[in-house]
Amino acid sequence: MNGKAASESTGERNEEYIKQRIDVIEDLFLDEIKSAACACDLPDGLLTSILVFEDLNRPKMVRRIENILVCIPGVSLTVGVAQIRSSKPLSDRESIAQMGKYLSSFGMSGRSNLGRLRSVIMFYNPSLDYVNNVLEIIRIGEKTNKWNELQKDHRFDGNS
Repeated sequence: MNGKAASESTGERNEEYIKQRIDVIEDLFLDEIKSAACACDLPDGLLTSILVFEDLNRPKMVRRIENILVCIPGVSLTVGVAQIRSSKPLSDRESIAQMGKYLSSFGMSGRSNLGRLRSVIMFYNPSLDYVNNVLEIIRIGEKTNKWNELQKDHRFDGNS
């Protein structure tokens, strides 16, 4: 297999893995995602993409350890699947609700153009790599029928 073919194969595997993770996150937290998205007037898919990225970077076991550490007086860490800063333990569901509250100060009504999506993601985490990774997860999610069915109210628009 040449380098280009191997790269395409790896890219396809990565994309399939991301699609699987989107399904897992939506299966586990769809009600919470919808509620948080409604609270901050942002697309479900944006919140799902952030959660997928955070989940990939902080597996459940690490989140459990973080929740133990925040029990130490004076310790504040990002906790839960949404990686929300807290000085007390949060369940994954609670962290998603807190995410909605946090992002509500950056509400975005109507169509979701790329420039606005970038701004919201940058508000959540100011790393350019973070922004690009979350946008890539959105791009991958948009290739699935289930995603598009869930995104009826907020269509992503590539216009800046």
